[in-house]
Formats: sequence, structure tokens, C-alpha cells
Amino acid sequence: MTSLFIDESKEDNYIIVVVAVADGDVARLRSATASLRLPRQQRVHFVKESVPRRRMILQKFETLGVRTHLFTAHGLSDLDAREWCLESVVDLAAQVRARRIILEMDDSIVATDKRTLYRTLDARDMRETVSYGHERAAAEPLLWIPDAVAWSYAKGGEWKTRAAPLIERIVDYPG
Repeated sequence: MTSLFIDESKEDNYIIVVVAVADGDVARLRSATASLRLPRQQRVHFVKESVPRRRMILQKFETLGVRTHLFTAHGLSDLDAREWCLESVVDLAAQVRARRIILEMDDSIVATDKRTLYRTLDARDMRETVSYGHERAAAEPLLWIPDAVAWSYAKGGEWKTRAAPLIERIVDYPG
């Protein structure tokens, strides 16, 4: 079984990045990711990291074998884009046999996320087999991975190139 960890970027296009982690790899990957935190740092937040640290962190994720899935939407409101992306995440959950979906906590959209996920899981007959929830990034190091990839992909240039080895698949909104 697998767990999905999710963060987003809303810079130009709406991007949701998902890292799928096999249950047997969660502890190892969580520990390796947590070790990237500096003293007195609650979490790795890519926007706040120095350029050399960003490069090192992306390289570390590549060494760890991290692979992500990106769902991008443009031409929609943030709310509609997020809904489409979350519906696509549920489709990914079915493909990889995920047992849980963990999103970075954003208090302003928790209720909307829950409605979207409940409705989508129910429509795909997955409500009994897949759980979902929101976590603060400081409490879940595996949320730092999609944060880094989302930031890098949205920034473009060198950062998009450096994140490319971590991206297994990109799905664009068909509209």
C-alpha cells in the first residue's frame, strides 16, 4: 500500500504535487527528510531556503529516489483548479493503491477539500479504502518534498530543471 503527500503552488498556474510513498518506505524517507532541517528550524520551507540549500535538498531527494506526480490547471479559479487537481489525485490513489491522502494544512480550504475528497472517493467507490486528512508541514516532513518540487517547478528555469528528475508524470487540465 501507499500514502500520498500533497502540497501546491499557486504562482502562475495552479499546481498540486503528490509524492507517493510505499508504506514500507515511509519511516526511512521521513527520517531522511527530517534530517534536512537546520537547528532551530521547524521545517524545510523551500521559499525560505538559501540557493545552495535548495540545490542540496533537491539533490538529496533525487538520491533518495523520490518521484512525484504533478497536476496543473490554468484558466480556472483557484477553487475550481484545486477541485480538478484533487479529483485527479483520487484517480492516482486508485492507480497506486493508496490507503491514505495527506494534504498540507491550509485552514481556509480544509472544509472544501473534505467535501471534494469525500464526494470523489464516494463516486469512485473508494471511501471505505482510502482515508484523507490535513497535517501541518512542521509535523510531517514528507510534506516538504512536494513543497520543494512545487516551488521549483513554478519558479522555472534552473529550478524546474533541477526538479525534473523528481517528476514522474505531469497531468495538465484538459480545458
